[in-house]
Amino acid sequence: MAAAQTSTPVDLGYRPRLDGMRAIAVTLVVAAHVFRRFDGGGTVGVGTFFVLSGFLITTILDAEREATGAVNLRYFYIRRFLRLYPALVALVVAFLIGLAFNVWRGGTGQGLSGAAMALTYTTDIFTIVGKGRWIAFELLLTWTLAVEEQFYLAWPVTYMFLMKRFTTWRSRMTVLGCGVVFGAAVRAVASTQAGIALTPLTWTDALLIGCCLGLAYRNGWFEPRRMHPLVLLLASLPALQILWQGQNRLDEVIGLTLFDLGVAVWIVHALAQPRRFDFLGSKPLAHLGRISYGLYIWHTLVLNLMHKWFDNNNIGFFLAGYALSVAAAELSFRFIESPFLRKKSRFSVAPSGALP
Repeated sequence: MAAAQTSTPVDLGYRPRLDGMRAIAVTLVVAAHVFRRFDGGGTVGVGTFFVLSGFLITTILDAEREATGAVNLRYFYIRRFLRLYPALVALVVAFLIGLAFNVWRGGTGQGLSGAAMALTYTTDIFTIVGKGRWIAFELLLTWTLAVEEQFYLAWPVTYMFLMKRFTTWRSRMTVLGCGVVFGAAVRAVASTQAGIALTPLTWTDALLIGCCLGLAYRNGWFEPRRMHPLVLLLASLPALQILWQGQNRLDEVIGLTLFDLGVAVWIVHALAQPRRFDFLGSKPLAHLGRISYGLYIWHTLVLNLMHKWFDNNNIGFFLAGYALSVAAAELSFRFIESPFLRKKSRFSVAPSGALP
């Protein structure tokens, strides 16, 4: 990372390697939901998504501000709605159909309240308040969508305030850095409280690290030079530790923040040196990343349906469940998401590149 900034902001454009990172992240999440001893995969996958989201959303906001002098919040939220809500509605409808035929565990009241939480992006809040009593197990994963949506509500306004109130890039990055430290400190103190992992507080540092990275990239602070393999190894150690041992108390205090920083290092490295990461940008992996949202939200219904007939969480179960989940995600992307995605261009005011 260079110390100086360039006079011309750097546009991100579409980066298939970032989709490749998404593909790996969502695969880890699916594996974590199959293999009970691999719960660290869920932490690594979700954390990667959050860092990427902070990075990509910030580059989009900064590109729009640079082009127009402001951020059209109405257009921003419409684009987010078109990107995320159609597939979520389809998921909830499918869940309610299954609920009517007693396919899922839990009662009707729990299922209906869980559906309402999912559609209002409040699963994280009410899961904590109700101590899990009000949420349907099959929709519990929508807590991450809630955290991300709450970030989308808060960050554009915060970003515009940051850009107006603080006039130098050093002061802006300092404020965001303080936010990262604050988020990590809150998690360290409050992590013993039940359900805290499902709140934005636990993931503030991941999202803000991504935001810092987005601002740094837009201002040309990345030099296209090779990083020493030792740097990449060190950046990977927190993730490897979480994957191997699962999340522990040390991770809650500092390990997750180090992991988030490691994800940022890998994003920088992949963007700066694309030729060394062609496997991430390969067509199959990049496409899997493009449909990763659908794969993420549909796989729990698929796995729970499979558990009706199969009770073995082995590699065969994982491969079959993964393949069926990819098929569901592909159908969702083609017939539910894509028609709405094509409408997003009506509400674009600046080139946005890859979307989270």
